[in-house]
Amino acid sequence: MPTRRSPAKDPKLDGAICRPHGESSAPIEIRNVETGLVYRAASSATGNYTLAQLPVINSLAEQYGVSDAWHSSVPTQTNPNRAFSMIGTSKGMNNNAWYPYNDIYKGDTFLNVLQEKGKKSWGLYYHDIWHDKKCFTEYTFPALSNAGGHIATIDHFFLDAHLGRLKNFTYIEPKWGISTRPGNDYHPPTDVYAGERFLWDVYTALYSSPQWKEMLFIVTFDEHGGTYDHVAPTWDAIPPDDHIGDYKFGFNLYGARVPTLLISRFVKPGTVFRASSGTLDHTSFINTFLRWAGVDVNSNEFDLGKRMPEAPHFDDVLFPTPVNDAKLDVKVPASAAPPKSADIFDGVPFPAIRAITRDSKNEEEMKAAVAQYRADPAAFEATLAAEKGTPPR
Repeated sequence: MPTRRSPAKDPKLDGAICRPHGESSAPIEIRNVETGLVYRAASSATGNYTLAQLPVINSLAEQYGVSDAWHSSVPTQTNPNRAFSMIGTSKGMNNNAWYPYNDIYKGDTFLNVLQEKGKKSWGLYYHDIWHDKKCFTEYTFPALSNAGGHIATIDHFFLDAHLGRLKNFTYIEPKWGISTRPGNDYHPPTDVYAGERFLWDVYTALYSSPQWKEMLFIVTFDEHGGTYDHVAPTWDAIPPDDHIGDYKFGFNLYGARVPTLLISRFVKPGTVFRASSGTLDHTSFINTFLRWAGVDVNSNEFDLGKRMPEAPHFDDVLFPTPVNDAKLDVKVPASAAPPKSADIFDGVPFPAIRAITRDSKNEEEMKAAVAQYRADPAAFEATLAAEKGTPPR
């Protein structure tokens, strides 16, 4: 990542790890050791987890850096916000399109630009196949298939971290979860302790890696999960293009705040960061990553939306020399036993699980629908496609 001393020309950090979660059900409470500032984001409208209940994400925020003013890019669901983080726009989408297999966003991602213009290698690690032998991220952003990256399952991530062979930029896709099949993405209403365990496993793998001494680990959430926040988003967001969404939405409103953590030896303990001007949102990732790679964010050789070049970056949170050598020792809470229905879905892709869960009134109906899927997956998927298809954007 770029350093305070030389944001674009002389990058200090050799590797960047970005681990985007799903919706935020995990709070952050962090007191800046220098200013005494306390920030808490509630996990629901009626209550929130304590520091003791979620010790991993809270300890990482306290030991390293967290923003209390990072907003999702659009006030809506997962897919449009992930699109803003990858291609700088959702191309007019302001809702998820669930069937048959979510939206497909055509066009180069920032990873394509990093590889082609910045000459940075990149990797993508995932848990589940989403569709067509691809994980969610590669399927949703098909330009990644031809962007020269290393795409592999999550077990390869832990091996590559141990051997010190992670790419310059690494993107980690969590295991998606819903009520009938737990994930590790902190996604309500599933057990957040699985997210705590996975986050801890990733952190300890990175901390123990030969590459840790020059690494920035980023933890963020695509959107807030519908939970309450007393800070309202502002209406001064730059529309990324000329697309108009449903209800004549012009993409000039940010989404709610989400926790974003910067974890590195180059981040002082207890850091709480904000933009000096403008609003940090998911396009700030693209802006900062391109600067790190020495790519002109205003170049007309690629199109990552009109908001991205104006988005504030966060490279000045990093010090030019190490300022944080602490090693955390956290007791990770034990996860609850998975629901009985989780075993029913072994080998069934996540989109089909979601459709079956939606349409089934009880466990017997779920079993019957799974049997139908196993008997003829193509026919089952064709039914979903006929129900509600979404053309590529």
